[in-house]
Amino acid sequence: IEIMAEARATRDAADLTTIHDDVWTFAPDGKAAGLIASPPCQTFSTAGKGSGRKALDDVLRGIRDGYVSDLDHLRFLGEEVGDDRTALVLTPLHFALSGGYEWLAWEQVPTVLPVWEACADVLRARGWHAWTGMLHAEQYGVPQTRKRAFLLASRHGPVGPPTPTHSRYHSR
Repeated sequence: IEIMAEARATRDAADLTTIHDDVWTFAPDGKAAGLIASPPCQTFSTAGKGSGRKALDDVLRGIRDGYVSDLDHLRFLGEEVGDDRTALVLTPLHFALSGGYEWLAWEQVPTVLPVWEACADVLRARGWHAWTGMLHAEQYGVPQTRKRAFLLASRHGPVGPPTPTHSRYHSR
């Protein structure tokens, strides 16, 4: 995919270590300190058809019932709800629980906030410190006015939202 090639070239030009793999077959080597995740948003976005929004209870059940412990269970969840992109929203939790990460930073469209909150509960039960909430992109120097749901977590101490570096956009 050409867009993916451009993203890879940008990371290579910045000399950033990048692993190119399929999330369904990926096996972390335990060397990364953090996990940044932004799974596909199409099924949860209000701009899309909404299959992820309609399957929100199933996704939350997948967390409760421990589907996150096994990628095959997550794939099955994707089949159950009719779109594996919906199940991909839970892969960051799978990797967080099975990897040796020290910190996490996950981003998604606002409708995923209940998923991030449920993931934070699981992480806290395992000793993590976690924060979930909404951030406005323009307050952090991003040239757009999107609102996004975030989950930030650390094994080493309390976490909270980053301090904004810019003001909110006001249309008036």
